[in-house]
Amino acid sequence: MLVSTLVPTRNRPLELKRALDSIARQTHREMEVIVVDDASTPENAQANKGLVEAAGARATYVFSPADSGPAQTRNVGIKCAKGDLVAFCDDDDYWCDDEHLESAVRAFLGDSSLDLVFANQQAHENGKLVRPVWLPHLADRLALAHRSSHPGVRVSKRDCLIDDHGHLNTCVFRRDLLLGIGGFWEALQYLEDLDLFVRAVDSARHVEYRHHTASVHNIPDRTLKVNASTRLDNSAKEFVKVNVANHLIHCCRSVEARRYANRLAGYAYRHLAMDASKLKFDGAAFRFARLALTWLPTLRWSAYTVFLGFKALLAKPRARS
Repeated sequence: MLVSTLVPTRNRPLELKRALDSIARQTHREMEVIVVDDASTPENAQANKGLVEAAGARATYVFSPADSGPAQTRNVGIKCAKGDLVAFCDDDDYWCDDEHLESAVRAFLGDSSLDLVFANQQAHENGKLVRPVWLPHLADRLALAHRSSHPGVRVSKRDCLIDDHGHLNTCVFRRDLLLGIGGFWEALQYLEDLDLFVRAVDSARHVEYRHHTASVHNIPDRTLKVNASTRLDNSAKEFVKVNVANHLIHCCRSVEARRYANRLAGYAYRHLAMDASKLKFDGAAFRFARLALTWLPTLRWSAYTVFLGFKALLAKPRARS
């Protein structure tokens, strides 16, 4: 069963080499590797191309000159992919389980209705382990929290969407699923992976979770403004979450995915309301709070919204004076 492994990259040849080396160690040999270079500088592009050529005939280098961002870059890879299955590995991360693809392929061969397999991931920051279990609520729900490996558990849409999203580094998709949902939403420069994961879960016939640590995610240095997760401030990120939630409501049909979208937008508007309140923008805080209430109504938040409404009302005379 051919697996197409997609590696988006930009100006990080040293990190790309580590990612490619981890992919080369995979025990599953029926694989192609597609590295899509998102407008690296000429010297980095040359280095990236050399790394891909050194990886052998199974690896292909695709240069995208448009500086188009992670969503479109990954979609270029999906269009080039020939495999029945598609896996992802970010250039600044790497796979730490040499049997990651082999175990996923085994699951797909055993269940023709399986559309998505994802696994655990560790997160490192400045070389230190800061998050040993990527989805702790899911692991607890499945009673897997203290196990380092598991043969795989079929999970419901609700299971997949009670926590953060499964990271792309650990996901292996049936290619037909990705094509069916239209790939990544190219309007996004941030949270495009979350948006895709929720839509994939929404459309998938069956999903399996494997509680082995498949990859290591290196949290980007927040002082280096090299990608959207570090360039955007907290308020901008909350507005992106609202956009993603609206996109999910438009695209998804399952109750679980739509509830996830409601929570995503509700919490985003709550954070915006609280931030505006701290800055004494009482009118904006009240408006954000009301929006949060429409997405995620609770009695406690209703009371807080009323409180913010009184603050805004009392602030108006002061603003006129």
